[in-house]
Amino acid sequence: MFSCFAMSDPKENIKYTWRKNGQHLQDLGVNQLSCEKNCTVLKILKVKSIHSGNYTCIASNRIDEDQRTVRLKVKAPPHPPNDVKITSCGDWKLGLKWSAGFNNFHPIVNYTIEYNTPFHPDEWIFLFQTSDNRTQINGLPLSAGVEYTFRIKALNVKGFSIASKPTTLCKTDAKKPARHPDGVKIKNWKEGYLFIEWKAMDPMDFNGENFSYKIFVRKLHAKDDKISSYIVAGEKNSKLIKTNDTYQKYGVKVAAWNIKGTPLPGPVEIFGYSGMGVPTIRPKNFALDETQSFTHETATFVWDAVPSNSTELKGKFDGYVVSIRKIKDIIFPHF
Repeated sequence: MFSCFAMSDPKENIKYTWRKNGQHLQDLGVNQLSCEKNCTVLKILKVKSIHSGNYTCIASNRIDEDQRTVRLKVKAPPHPPNDVKITSCGDWKLGLKWSAGFNNFHPIVNYTIEYNTPFHPDEWIFLFQTSDNRTQINGLPLSAGVEYTFRIKALNVKGFSIASKPTTLCKTDAKKPARHPDGVKIKNWKEGYLFIEWKAMDPMDFNGENFSYKIFVRKLHAKDDKISSYIVAGEKNSKLIKTNDTYQKYGVKVAAWNIKGTPLPGPVEIFGYSGMGVPTIRPKNFALDETQSFTHETATFVWDAVPSNSTELKGKFDGYVVSIRKIKDIIFPHF
């Protein structure tokens, strides 16, 4: 709150007006400023950094005028950086320069650089934080084949500024993906099918347009050496292939690919089986083991083991299931 009082001939009326940085307050349209008590008092509600400046009270009558000026310093987070420009981008290395915003009476400590891409259009992601208050950076690594925009926030002891205006769009040059997908597995899904799954790659690792997965499949111990290939869209992470067989061994490779090609060396081949079926073989000679005691609580059974390499198993042998069904209660007569 500022107070302003002047003395004059009692016959003269004194008029008070206020200026901020040389402009009439009415012309500035600044919120939360009120002029009270014939404008002898200037009150600022909820002081913010926009209220910093030189305030001048002008007292005047028909004969003369006088004025006094005071400076208000509101210590707050800095104003955002401005005039942010990209100096390099296409060669997978980022260069930026900018102008510092007003520090609001506390030195700027550092700047934080964030980026946005079409992969996450509503999200600004941390890229880099400078170690000082320099206003230029060079050589920050970027992903290939990605459209970027950037923005910057300044920091002082009072906190972060709001973000700068985003830069213009830049797109890095495409190149081959740097790697193939991880976590490739063959899973038992159902009889007659081969189910392949992998960990989907992040779009930031696509490195170019038309990204997809190329799948190469070969059946082991087959009469021919045929290798079948399939193409799966980049947003997918699995492929179901009809094989019309039961629990047969396959070799599978999953490669990353874009318009520039595929990484070298090629993907590692992994091995697994097509889906299992319901066994058609049954244990034989199932019977109560008469060499063991049989009571109302325990019973021992025996049977002939099923050959573990039998094709009638239609899958990996996991064990036996013994089912027990109660027929009826035995009631003993009372005498």
